[in-house]
Amino acid sequence: TSPRWTRRMTRKLPLPQSQRPPARKLRRFIVGLLLVALAVAGVARAQTPTPPVGVYYVGPEDAIAEALNLSAPYLVRVDQPDLAQVLVINNAPLRDDLQRFGRQVQQGRVGLVIFSGPHFPQDIADLSDLLGVSTFEMRRTNLPATLRVGAEADPLAGALMWASAPELTARTIVSNPNLLRAIVVTTRLEPVVQRVRGRETTQIFLVSGWLSNPANDAWPAWPYFNYFIYRLTAEAANAPRLLSFADFPLAPVPQGSLRWGLTGWGVGVMAGVLAMLFLARRQIFLNPELGDVEISALSEDVAPPGSVAWQKVGFHRPLAGFLALLSVSAICFVPLLYYRLIILPQDLIPWAQTLNFWQQVTLWLQVVWVLLDAGLGVAMVRTFAALRARYPQAAFRYVQLYVWWQLVSGGIQMGVVVLLAALVFPQTMLAHLSYYFVIHALVQFPGFLQVFRLFFRAIQRFDYEQVLTALLLIGGAGIQAFTVLLTRWWGARNPALGEAMGGVLGLGVGLYLTEWLVFAVGVALYRRMGYAWRAIFVPAFNWRVIRQTFGFGLRLTLGYLWMPVFAVLLPRLLEGLLPDAATLYHYWGLALYFLFAYEIAAFSLYDDLLPALVEALTHGYTTLARYYVGRGFHYGLWFSLFVLAILGGMGEYVLVGWLGAAYVEAAGLLTLLLIWGALHWLVWGADRALIAADRPALAAWLTWGEMALRLGLMVVLVPRWQAEGLAAAVLAGTIARGIMGWWLVRRVIAPPRFYVWQSLVAPTGAALLIYNLTRLPGIFLAPEPGLSLGLLWGALVFLLPLYGFLTAFLGGWDDGGVAELTRAVSLSGMGRVLGGALAWCVTVGAQASPLHGRYPVALREIAEAEAEALTMIKPVT
Repeated sequence: TSPRWTRRMTRKLPLPQSQRPPARKLRRFIVGLLLVALAVAGVARAQTPTPPVGVYYVGPEDAIAEALNLSAPYLVRVDQPDLAQVLVINNAPLRDDLQRFGRQVQQGRVGLVIFSGPHFPQDIADLSDLLGVSTFEMRRTNLPATLRVGAEADPLAGALMWASAPELTARTIVSNPNLLRAIVVTTRLEPVVQRVRGRETTQIFLVSGWLSNPANDAWPAWPYFNYFIYRLTAEAANAPRLLSFADFPLAPVPQGSLRWGLTGWGVGVMAGVLAMLFLARRQIFLNPELGDVEISALSEDVAPPGSVAWQKVGFHRPLAGFLALLSVSAICFVPLLYYRLIILPQDLIPWAQTLNFWQQVTLWLQVVWVLLDAGLGVAMVRTFAALRARYPQAAFRYVQLYVWWQLVSGGIQMGVVVLLAALVFPQTMLAHLSYYFVIHALVQFPGFLQVFRLFFRAIQRFDYEQVLTALLLIGGAGIQAFTVLLTRWWGARNPALGEAMGGVLGLGVGLYLTEWLVFAVGVALYRRMGYAWRAIFVPAFNWRVIRQTFGFGLRLTLGYLWMPVFAVLLPRLLEGLLPDAATLYHYWGLALYFLFAYEIAAFSLYDDLLPALVEALTHGYTTLARYYVGRGFHYGLWFSLFVLAILGGMGEYVLVGWLGAAYVEAAGLLTLLLIWGALHWLVWGADRALIAADRPALAAWLTWGEMALRLGLMVVLVPRWQAEGLAAAVLAGTIARGIMGWWLVRRVIAPPRFYVWQSLVAPTGAALLIYNLTRLPGIFLAPEPGLSLGLLWGALVFLLPLYGFLTAFLGGWDDGGVAELTRAVSLSGMGRVLGGALAWCVTVGAQASPLHGRYPVALREIAEAEAEALTMIKPVT
């Protein structure tokens, strides 16, 4: 035996206890100490019971009484006041018992909690009999108000997250600063929750809000409501031990076995995804032949369905994707808008605070999602489009990196968020959002469920891509409606969760099922095209692929990150600039729902232009790239003017018809935001061109410049002009970014060729005619919900072909443009019906136009020749 082998084997043997390194001993000692501490803490908690508090309740059997009942065994209702430690009076007209109760309260024998209402207290005499003091100022009000903590320190102020409380409307304001300490007040400094000063044993609390009144119907759904009732009652009785919100059984936070189950789940998911990546990479390392990319699962003589028609290069391919989503969106935009504005907030989740919490957590986590995504989706599409024709095996390695990065980062993200929600958040002011974070984290795992949507975009099968996009946008509403109703029913039967939190669970489950539906349909379409599984899911990427992808994606992320950050900061900025910022932010959110109509162009036309531009620039066909940019300019402005004409003409009529005359102010803001949305194509087109030219940092810097200008103008304009100032700030930022972006496109790629008559004059004239036509319902018809809904839907569907006819009649189409549109319709799949009607009307308008052929697109002939040459470089399918 060699000495070297003996030394190596000796090092692997365990050392005796006395010879073990001090660091190892210290680690073992710390772990043992932690285990003992956890065991002792568990035993201590189990051996420290909370004695029950006897409660004599006077009032109706409403939400407050239900909260007292559910707080057993910590609060126990008794049927005799002499057996009680605390009296709870809830809007009960008392006259005969007031003096008897007053003697017990004033002598300190029992505590007292008063929940105001229309029946009690009715005058100062009611409070005088109970408290022995008659110097009060008392009045009633129905003005809605938000709450905040009072100026004086109090244990109750820090026990609940008062900033999350709903608005308080109906209430009885009782004031006596010398006797009552205001724990919670409104923003107008009106007392809401008050404690009587100078009590050493039992306590007296006075709640001004009519918590069981229909005007305050959001309060019973407040996550802290049950704990609020318990905490007031227990403190009034001077209970020796008060449960924290995290330990209260009815608190909607992970507790007991669920808490530790979530902890194990989070740790298991993180360890599982890392182990999967390690084992998969290890297999490729041990068996290098497994890393060879098997692209096609079909034999060479079998062509994938539809592949021949889609292999011909040209602008008709991204135009086909645009027509596909445009047709579906024109039909479904109004139902989706109705779902967002009416069904979701009024029927499915009728608690405004619950939806606000959901949107708040969504905005917060979007910052994390953008960071962890690292721009890999866009990077994958761009690189795949550049390499696919000549290096298909290398192109698929970028798809593999995207899949595995999303799996690993999604698993780590979910594990960390779940651990925080189970162990950390319940002890903080974010306790009421614990389940919200868990649900959102679930939706992000495994993270790669939209890989086929991006893959179809990269290979320019835009018909398949838009099928998945339509499922994502439209299918989510139907699935969510079902899951929310189901989980609300389940939550109502589980008091610890509650009906409102059950509805939140349904929102997340609906989104999650929609993601899986998109993935399943994507799998079917992927297999239909004949691609092999291993081409996407085997982690055969190398360090060069990693460096190149992350180098591109992280530069792009610097710009993308600003969007969710601005959305998070906007309400805080408005609060610092305006006294009534909440109302403006609410109107802002309503108006933004209408701007989704413009996003159709971003999801289809401009996203689909990216791989087409990359393909042209990579192979040196600059004229074809210039033609793509010019046609993207044309259709972006053409579509934006149509949306502006329809929603500008009918927006106020529809908004007031659906939501009532109270939203007239929001309708005024809507007009300004519609103009802002109509200019988004400036930004989208320039950004995609810069990304295609491998200049993501320039796109990021443009975003930074836009946000800096927007924030600076907000500080100056919002205090002076309020809603109009906010709209002017975002509008100026978008215009400046668009102008600068197109100047950079001119410098980086080539001077784009724009056709003023076709792209601007003819669409503007047609849009003005459509706008005046859509103004007629608001002039002659009353704004009724059903009628306004039907008219808007009809305008979007039936006026689109008319708009195409008018633009063609005004000289906006030449023969090549009409032929290109007709070819795109034949490839558009689900867009053939509405797209076919549009193409027919354009053809008729062009034939009847005296201006037809006077403004031709000069680049088309050269661009089509380059497209034909590029088609000859046949990619491996």
